[in-house]
Amino acid sequence: MSKSISRRHWFRWLVMLMLITSAVLAGWDKWRHRHAGEMFPWKAWPRQSPEQAGFDAEKLEELSRQIGGYGCITRNGFMVFEWGHPRTPMDVGSAGKPIIAHFVLKAVEAGLIPSLDSPVAQFEPELAKLNAGLGFKDKRITWRHLLYQTACYGQEEEPGTAFDYNDFTMNLLWRVLFTKVYKSEPKDISQKVLNPLLATPAGFQDGLEYLPERNGTYLGRFAISAQDFCRFGLLYMREGRWREQQLLSASYARMAVSTPLPSKLPRTYGRHTEMIPGQLSIGTTDNQEDHRGSYSCLWWINGLDINGRRLWPDAPSDTFGAFGYGGNRTMVVIPSSGIVASWTKSDLPFVVMSGEGREQVNRALRLLMNCVIPSK
Repeated sequence: MSKSISRRHWFRWLVMLMLITSAVLAGWDKWRHRHAGEMFPWKAWPRQSPEQAGFDAEKLEELSRQIGGYGCITRNGFMVFEWGHPRTPMDVGSAGKPIIAHFVLKAVEAGLIPSLDSPVAQFEPELAKLNAGLGFKDKRITWRHLLYQTACYGQEEEPGTAFDYNDFTMNLLWRVLFTKVYKSEPKDISQKVLNPLLATPAGFQDGLEYLPERNGTYLGRFAISAQDFCRFGLLYMREGRWREQQLLSASYARMAVSTPLPSKLPRTYGRHTEMIPGQLSIGTTDNQEDHRGSYSCLWWINGLDINGRRLWPDAPSDTFGAFGYGGNRTMVVIPSSGIVASWTKSDLPFVVMSGEGREQVNRALRLLMNCVIPSK
């Protein structure tokens, strides 16, 4: 009797083990197919040769010679090509703006900011005291206005009615976000915000550093290596997911790189008005360029201008990226090709993104796409 019971128990355990094994294997198979081709770097990047990744090695060499500086090309999560010193952190200028946007979206997700459409004056009451003759218009500036550079801070227009590529606005955004929303002193931003919420979970090899001073004033710029900038781009190509962890919701990650300003939205007239006393800038001045229907949440995307022309006609339509110093500091993502590329300290001439700078970026993207071996 006891032997019979023992056999039945053994049989039940065996069946249960087989069912569990089958479920685990089915789950693994589902995960494997869902993540097919979605390699993520760990402490270091996995590597493929240019030929394995579908690139012409000689053309990549020519690309690196023409761009110069430090850079790297990745595809489908593999490091494919490097030049210079791609692990050296550099000040990336305006290319760091999408990093600021990332932390705004994180703050909304965490409930630190009520919504993108809530007034920034909740955190910076001085805004509500400005421009009495214009109906105290700045009290109506929202976080969304700051992320799309339509706040018209320091300009006559009502928030949301015009585009103003404005480095005073960006310093305002940086200061309120990190010191009042995240409640961090400037000297502690890297340690208390940037690294624990982004650089560490995404495995940055070289860190993400806030650059605190220039001429004795706080700016709001970041230093990042080309390799780690590619990790940031890969995060957005994978819609906010890093392996099995969602560092930013997929909906926000998609929104950031796919909701450009309407092409008909005008550029500000540039008539200056009152700002908060002592307002600093992260770089230059205001009203620097047009958005061309291609500005989305502090990212540039390959949108269409009012005449139906692509921002970068020689790049795929799904291209998006971050650009500083007229494209001398670049991180670009091309999801349809699985490509994330970055270069810093480039030898390209320093020109602003409007006009020649935009053409310079288009030429670099054309060179990059010409390195891809066409599929047979």
